[in-house]
Amino acid sequence: MDSPLSPQQPSSWSSEPDPWGTNNSPSKQPSTLSVLSSAQIPPLYERLFANAADNGSVSVGSLKALLSAGGIKASSVEKILSLVAKSNRITRQEFYIALALLARAQTFLDISVEAVASSEILPLPTLPSSFSNPPQYSQPTPPTPIRTTSESSTDPWNNSPKDRPTPETNGNGASGGQYGGASTMGFSFVEDDEFGEGLGTGGGFYGNAAGAEWTLQNWDKVLVRERDELGGYWMNKHTVWIVQSSKHNSQLERRYSDFVWLLDCLTRRYPFRLLPSLPPKRVAISGHYLASDDLFLERRRRGLERFMTFLVNHPVMKHDALELAAWRKSTPISLDEESVSRILTPSEESQIPSDVEVKLSSLRSRILPLIEHWTKISSLFDRIAHRRQNQGGDLCRLEVAIESGLETERSGWRPVEVEGVEGITQALAVSVGEMGRKVEGSSEGLLERTVEDVKRHRELYLNLRDLFGRQVTHSHDAVDKLKKRVESNMRKVETVREVRKPAFEVELDKLASSIEADQRQIDLLLRRRIFIKWCLWQETLWMFRCTSLLQKTLKDYVKSEGEFMEVGRKNWESAEARLNGFAG
Repeated sequence: MDSPLSPQQPSSWSSEPDPWGTNNSPSKQPSTLSVLSSAQIPPLYERLFANAADNGSVSVGSLKALLSAGGIKASSVEKILSLVAKSNRITRQEFYIALALLARAQTFLDISVEAVASSEILPLPTLPSSFSNPPQYSQPTPPTPIRTTSESSTDPWNNSPKDRPTPETNGNGASGGQYGGASTMGFSFVEDDEFGEGLGTGGGFYGNAAGAEWTLQNWDKVLVRERDELGGYWMNKHTVWIVQSSKHNSQLERRYSDFVWLLDCLTRRYPFRLLPSLPPKRVAISGHYLASDDLFLERRRRGLERFMTFLVNHPVMKHDALELAAWRKSTPISLDEESVSRILTPSEESQIPSDVEVKLSSLRSRILPLIEHWTKISSLFDRIAHRRQNQGGDLCRLEVAIESGLETERSGWRPVEVEGVEGITQALAVSVGEMGRKVEGSSEGLLERTVEDVKRHRELYLNLRDLFGRQVTHSHDAVDKLKKRVESNMRKVETVREVRKPAFEVELDKLASSIEADQRQIDLLLRRRIFIKWCLWQETLWMFRCTSLLQKTLKDYVKSEGEFMEVGRKNWESAEARLNGFAG
């Protein structure tokens, strides 16, 4: 029977009821996905998308503003939005189709997706220069590798499969580099900072002796964004992620498999540390596997940001520079378990409380219910944010619909008395559009900050659950077996001395050497047991210290919600005054 905390438990992603928010239906229409398959995308299209996009997609309000700036009729704007805006976030391909339809509307051609699909050359829309200025973008700067590497190696661990270390490392005879030195694994985004008192004192986990505050204020954030162009060649195309530190001016380009490789290396070297989880390689929805869907990629991007941000803020792993490998398959690295080279001092051993097993056992019994509760909380925050996003999109659509209706009414004869009605209706459209854009902005803030921070808090418990699972599977050793062998050899020694056969001294020397080697191994494994216990205690303290980040998240959430409500109140008061200015 598996342990309730064994690695067979669902990952942090599969435990969410519906982590993708897709309502069990693919988010893209197949006809839309294939429209631009054979067309050459003009550079203007790419520049406009880069200007308007936020985290890989465009809001309905932003697209409406761009279409209106093109000088076309309100009815044409409404028709284009109805054709391309299948949800409240416009994907890259939908945005490109909207630009092609805008260009056709400007030249009084038919506005239809079929017409765009049949054209190999996409028309260029005419827009004010404020929309078409190219964004400032600097290419990623390749960092300097820590150590010279072998370009001929095709194995990421520089070992043959039979020599590759296994997760069940028990410290038997392995030797590694000095702990805390420069890693051969890659380059670091981090430097020594406020967690300092050294790696061995535990100051980075639970404050420090100088009285540093237990509460964490902020984490150094790592930004991850999708590169515009796919990597690879021909049939082997893949998404490329640009990883950038907010604290250090350096960028790296990595694919998803590089993050998988990194986590595997960290798991082998730090099995008894808190390790973050990765978003899944793909997800099945209604029998369809998604690995390149825009919504899926956005969820993956945010998951990769949380993954990297956790690593660069961990008090131990950030000092070992194990963030990203210099070359995925050519950097020789050490996969020796941390306990091989990490020797605890008497002071560190004394930090382990006498009742540590009781405390950890209590936490183990609560960890699964905690995960369940925080999964529900993060899901509810996510739904609230998406409902607001939907509301903002619908308000922007309502503005377009009203403008289109007024345009149709004003295109022919009507009594002069209806001008008052038209004026009030136009004023309402302006207020509705302004509110829609403010609601969209608020929803993006909720999704980018509050929802992500609550998910980060939830993943702390998931990471601890996985740590307890690794303890079960990785902490086994051969101490009992070695002790029995030592006792057996001791009895043999007594027998040999009593019998005193010819050349018994040689046999005594062999037995003595075997006993001495086994005793040394027993001492090493007993030290490893103490290290595991110390490590679990330190990581538990760090996990609880990280929960303090939620304080600022909730305070900021309450403040931003109050400001949002105030903005809404002022907007509708202004709308009321605007409408009251009309007679009747």
